[in-house]
Amino acid sequence: QFIIAISNQVKKDILDLFDIDEKKIKVIFNGFDPNIFKIRDINNQKLLNKLELPLEVGKVICFVGKLTHFKGVDVLIKAASIYEKVLDNVITLIVGYGELYDELVNLANETGLKRFYFLGHHDQNVVSKIYNLADLAIVPSRKEAFGLVAIEALACGTPVIGTINGGLQDFINEDVGSLVKPDSPEELAEKVIEEINSESKVKKGKKAAKYALKNFSWNKNVKNLIKIYKKVIK
Repeated sequence: QFIIAISNQVKKDILDLFDIDEKKIKVIFNGFDPNIFKIRDINNQKLLNKLELPLEVGKVICFVGKLTHFKGVDVLIKAASIYEKVLDNVITLIVGYGELYDELVNLANETGLKRFYFLGHHDQNVVSKIYNLADLAIVPSRKEAFGLVAIEALACGTPVIGTINGGLQDFINEDVGSLVKPDSPEELAEKVIEEINSESKVKKGKKAAKYALKNFSWNKNVKNLIKIYKKVIK
């Protein structure tokens, strides 16, 4: 009876690929677990010590995701080579693993980054704490069907810089973050500097968490699914 798409981008892809009545496609965004991803009162020093990071840090930028080409971590590395020269108190954390791990570590070293750390894989509880620690989350994807990690960051009160591309455009706006062109390290670096210097987390953090909880929690998505199932079984 209906096809469920996780974003407007996926809906568009379905319509481009198949001869389907648009009315049969319902968009229901992916949801997050609000019991895990939320604003927390964490001990920053304890977390930094656990992650084997310097205890004296200023602002924190993070990326969470699989280290594959379409996730654009290489773009973030190039952007970091620009913003590290301007923001001398910032560190960048890369959380995740993937086939490009070694290649990206080498690229970061070759680029001469001084405050760029690869943390490997961590469970959701630790990821939530990292989001709470961070002042800004980056999702520099070349292509993204939805971008659940961005929603999880927002739920923790952390503004997000995403790309004008795919599903990220469905929910990232200037109230909770900002968007840049994909594959543009210069524009990404400029936006990072702007968001950090404007104390974005202080201004946008609580609003971002409320926005995520209201629109993207599991409970919200289940209610939307039930509405569709009821239509199907009538």
